[in-house]
Amino acid sequence: MEEKILFILKRSFRYGEVQRSDLKEAFPEKPNSDPYLTSVIKAALSRFDDRLQKEGQKVRPIPGTAPPSFINDEDLIDSLERGGSFAETGFRESELPLSFVKTTNSLPNKPGLLTVITRYIAHQETLQIIYTGIKMGAIPQKRHLYPLGLERKSDQWRLVAIDLDEKEQPTKVFLLSRILDAGPSNKRKPRNRVIEAPSKAPRCYQVELNPKLNEHQRQVVKNQFAMQGDTIRLPQRYLFEFKIDHCSEPVPSEAVWPLLTIKKEIT
Repeated sequence: MEEKILFILKRSFRYGEVQRSDLKEAFPEKPNSDPYLTSVIKAALSRFDDRLQKEGQKVRPIPGTAPPSFINDEDLIDSLERGGSFAETGFRESELPLSFVKTTNSLPNKPGLLTVITRYIAHQETLQIIYTGIKMGAIPQKRHLYPLGLERKSDQWRLVAIDLDEKEQPTKVFLLSRILDAGPSNKRKPRNRVIEAPSKAPRCYQVELNPKLNEHQRQVVKNQFAMQGDTIRLPQRYLFEFKIDHCSEPVPSEAVWPLLTIKKEIT
């Protein structure tokens, strides 16, 4: 019942109203009889009597009331990014069409390789990959890693792992599309070290906005990069790409860049 009450809240405040037929469509599995769904609606109205009201067969927000703090934009955008269902978002696909644009391929070069990699992650075992980087003249090389997880940046999926071949054993990212093969490694797991989850290691950097930005532009750019004062937070392993993408930093001479150039449109 709790999931259905949450749906009533989301649908009411996001779409503006909800009725029993919406619940039937969002939750086709049983129990979904009319008497049961009526009891769910009554429970939602009773619990949130300061926010919801019934008008005929529909439940609507009480004018001037705000949704509970957990029915917020962050929850909505997270649901949309996951391709959330009607039950999760409160919107039918026809009401809120979504488009997911992909310009790159995230799969490794070898069929079935992603399944191999994820097995090593799940069992927390070291692995060896054959990887081709983009340094000048780079050829496929063996890399011994302790995998931490997968991470998505834009439309690229990456393997986050500790590089066991380097003395400092830094955490790095490896594009799945550049992995040619993967298998067992004879290297041991890192010892006496707290392994941080891939998404839990941001660093704080002081930045300076371009002085050519006007006040309106400064406001939206600060929001775009989630700035706090004059600082941003991002994992250190993405600093190189961030500088190239947003700061016009020169690319190191050992890197092959740009990767390609668009010559013309072919119709």
